[in-house]
Amino acid sequence: MFSNIKIILVQASHPGNIGAVMRAMETMGLDELLLVAPKQYNHPDVTSMASNATKVVEKVTVVETLTDALEGSEIVIGTSARFRSISLPKLSARECGTLCLKNKHKNIAILFGSERTGLTNEQLMCCSKQVYIPTSDHYSVLNLAMAVQVICYEIKMASLQEQLNSSINQTVSLAEYQEIHSFYLHLEKVLNKMVFFHSNEPKKLMLKLRRLFNRVNLEKSEINILRGILNYIDKYEH
Repeated sequence: MFSNIKIILVQASHPGNIGAVMRAMETMGLDELLLVAPKQYNHPDVTSMASNATKVVEKVTVVETLTDALEGSEIVIGTSARFRSISLPKLSARECGTLCLKNKHKNIAILFGSERTGLTNEQLMCCSKQVYIPTSDHYSVLNLAMAVQVICYEIKMASLQEQLNSSINQTVSLAEYQEIHSFYLHLEKVLNKMVFFHSNEPKKLMLKLRRLFNRVNLEKSEINILRGILNYIDKYEH
């Protein structure tokens, strides 16, 4: 599903962290992992911590330079909790997930730096955007696998939201402008007939009622129900 998104670990120090990243990615449905000059890779801790994340393990690519890892990438996002002197557009983790879904037809690379120093300024200069994970002011330390998990989770959630919106749009028919406008006219007519407007500002009250209904996307069926209620009240008032 997310074959256009590459997670890139730059100079990861600990093989156990690499394995934990593999597990974090697979649980969220991402399987494109590139390792740039890892300190240790062929180590039993990688397999142990990956915990049967077979898709990621089988597809992982090891390269020597960041330039090799970024080949073909169209959007490059660097992760860093620090706001540096380098001026890059900043994204929260949630905004990053949304961005990835909006650009599903582009090749996206998300960079994570080494455990000790994170991305260097030089590595961050290869990026077009910077993503940060909002954390507590008191304690903001995330290990590498945690950070990857959060970013992958937000990508997954953005995808699920898109699927939900698509499903709703396919099954629900929203009311059109004229139907909503006619409902407001009908509502005002009935309320006038009921002498509901005791104040000298009926237009102000109608404005508030419009704002109330405008907070939701009214469906055709809901408009029909509301109009039916108004018709019943209208007849009863006679």
